[in-house]
Amino acid sequence: MVREILSENGLKAEAGKLVEEYDTRMHDRKQALYGRWDAEVAQRVDRWLGNFEEVPEYQRRSYILRHYRLEAPRMRHFWLLHNEFGNMWTHLVALVLTLARFGSWLHYELQDSSSGLAWPRQIYAAGVVSFYFASLLTFGISVMYHWRQSGKEREVKCWLCLDISCCALLLLVGFIAGVPMGFHCHPELQKGYMLQAITVALAALGAFASESHATRGHRSSHTLILGGISALWPALHWLILSTEGREVG
Repeated sequence: MVREILSENGLKAEAGKLVEEYDTRMHDRKQALYGRWDAEVAQRVDRWLGNFEEVPEYQRRSYILRHYRLEAPRMRHFWLLHNEFGNMWTHLVALVLTLARFGSWLHYELQDSSSGLAWPRQIYAAGVVSFYFASLLTFGISVMYHWRQSGKEREVKCWLCLDISCCALLLLVGFIAGVPMGFHCHPELQKGYMLQAITVALAALGAFASESHATRGHRSSHTLILGGISALWPALHWLILSTEGREVG
């Protein structure tokens, strides 16, 4: 009887030790998990850049794997490096230079009193002003689009549509303002390059209309890039034909 009691007490003591060891292990494991979780949360709070796997698909760029912003657009993104930093500043510099050039042209026009020009001065001025306004609008919208790229999907898609529309507007205004004035003495070239402008505009419109909400910008962006490259030919042709153009260039 005594042996049975002692054996039972020994089993209870051994079971108590096992339970105590189990509780200790579980407590240590919980502490380790909580510590790891706290470290990950702290790291995520402090870290504002990540790779393409950490951002939504609509924010991802082809061939860019890192330096995506993990936070909403902030003013500090204008001076801290990230994947859109170059896009933002190239358009911002272009905006400032265009504004300075526009101011210089306005100053010259106000100082110049000559009016006996073959091409109507009022139409010439309207074309130049339209081109400068379209340029300033396009560069400004592009800065906003690249800055807001880390925002919500609806906002990003909205800025993308505005950016594409402004690029198409600038391309069209550039042709309409430049071709009639630059090739005023060459009617055949004038008609040919205006036909080119209309073709580019229709192609961009068709590409934009054929896109869905998910593929917005895939076709129209490439079409606008090709259209912009095509504008180099009339510009170079004008430099070849125009003595004044070669002197300015």
